[in-house]
Amino acid sequence: MIKIDNNKGRCSLTAEKSKIVRADQSKKENVYGEVLLNERKNEFYKFEGSIEVPRISVNGISRDQKIMLSERIMEIIPGFLDNYSVIFEPKPAAETLFIHFAKKYKGRFFDFIHLFKIDFKFSGNPDSMIEKGDNFNYPSYRTDRFYYKSYLLPVYPSDDDISEFKTIPLFKEVSHKSQDEGFFTYALFDDIDIEVYDKIIADSLGEFTFLIPQGIFRFLQYAYFTSAFTVIDPFDSKLKEAVDLFEVIFVRLVRDNDVDIKYDSDVFSESLVIKDGKMFFTESFINKFNRYISKYSLVTNEDYLLLNSWKKIEITR
Repeated sequence: MIKIDNNKGRCSLTAEKSKIVRADQSKKENVYGEVLLNERKNEFYKFEGSIEVPRISVNGISRDQKIMLSERIMEIIPGFLDNYSVIFEPKPAAETLFIHFAKKYKGRFFDFIHLFKIDFKFSGNPDSMIEKGDNFNYPSYRTDRFYYKSYLLPVYPSDDDISEFKTIPLFKEVSHKSQDEGFFTYALFDDIDIEVYDKIIADSLGEFTFLIPQGIFRFLQYAYFTSAFTVIDPFDSKLKEAVDLFEVIFVRLVRDNDVDIKYDSDVFSESLVIKDGKMFFTESFINKFNRYISKYSLVTNEDYLLLNSWKKIEITR
């Protein structure tokens, strides 16, 4: 059983917006599982055993259900989510069937949020259904997997509740400045071609060697109006390493896309150099990033993968 911090002495976060979840100290190891991609290239974690997901209102997961489901998820992946905050209001607002977990990380210059979100919409086989759905509720079911996204996001420094995080936008087309409300981001999603922004980010990564083709899975992509670094196995040690690498890449993206934000380039002088007015990664940084990303490779030829049209992301520790 996990512990919920109810904002009584140990937590400065506003209870109405988020709550910290802590793993049982005697159960800190994840249940064995694999990171897989389905036929739509969506990542999911398939684990030994199963959990029950209750009937969820078509209007979204309630606050009480988020706490209850967080307890069940923490029994599976305490190594990923110990000491994270459960955000009660979905971010973005349309993701009413997700639970969003978040934790702050500090880079050498920028601040980051690790956002880990799980989609609880019923997507299993009919024989996993416990109780059918109706006009008001989705079915309850048992599952041995959950679909998730695990993003490292650059954010503005803030002492507000973690649920109030604001990402640093990477492109001017999806940002707006108001004298009354300060800087915030917005977007009409019909006007945004995410693939265009994904390609701009990918073009800045041409010096790196990815064992998994970016057309199948992108470790760096456009999400939450900025550049996001996907960390599919977000142990704390992995995230600290990812922050160190991603911050350098983000500085390069900031310069390449004329983002109006100040930073001290001298802080990253061992990783970035400027030649003829353009910023480049140093050879030592390219090698460092390649060593990190080479731990992730693609497996496709196992029988159960072929049978289900899945791919597996193999992770070397």
